[in-house]
Amino acid sequence: MKQQAIHFVGLDVHQSTVVASVRNESGKVVMKATVPTEEKAIVALVRNASWPRVHVAFEEGTQAQWLHDVLTDQVERVVVCNVRGKGPLANKDDRIDADGISEKLRMGGLKPVFTAHRRF
Repeated sequence: MKQQAIHFVGLDVHQSTVVASVRNESGKVVMKATVPTEEKAIVALVRNASWPRVHVAFEEGTQAQWLHDVLTDQVERVVVCNVRGKGPLANKDDRIDADGISEKLRMGGLKPVFTAHRRF
């Protein structure tokens, strides 16, 4: 049986919206989307029926714990990372940020900054 392909989702999370970039295993961007920062919309995005295996990454921030808890049971892997430290001349663009996170996730270039624990 052939192993199912992994899709790599990079999220750039903000108070009102989440910008997503999705790559397949070969690195091709297969989807870009902007959804509201709401549980239902984010879960619908990552539970796309044609993606049985999904890895998701996003930067640490004020909503990281909440988003980690929302996604943990929805996807195969969740990575909360810190990709800050860009040069002062770097162009700030949410789509570029999401693309960069998805590519680093695919290439194994992200290290988790913490392991979140569920609160009961």
